[in-house]
Amino acid sequence: MNDEHILYTSAEVRQKIIELFSTSRGRRVAITAFVGAGADAYLPKANGIELVCWPKAGGTNPFALRKLMKKGVSVSFVDSLHMKVYWTEDKGAVITSAAASTRSTTPSASQNWRWKRAPRSC
Repeated sequence: MNDEHILYTSAEVRQKIIELFSTSRGRRVAITAFVGAGADAYLPKANGIELVCWPKAGGTNPFALRKLMKKGVSVSFVDSLHMKVYWTEDKGAVITSAAASTRSTTPSASQNWRWKRAPRSC
């Protein structure tokens, strides 16, 4: 069985991230260059999520970060971060070029994504 899948549309990426983060019972980590408006919409069950992002002015929205932090998200900063990985301990990961924002996961956003199921040994 192939546990790696290509997600062809931004809608598929958004749905897979929501699915992973809402059904996981383990550790959940979002590593993304930027956090924008609407990030909370696809990081469900926010309490306990670990978020790593680049606090670059004009890229990361401080209001979106505050909203996530009020919901229990732990936020860490890394300068010059570019990668985007949405990982759960027990459900798998999405490796994408989409940042945590509504703008990055709209139907007009043309990007590449992969979803990998967590190994059965987790």
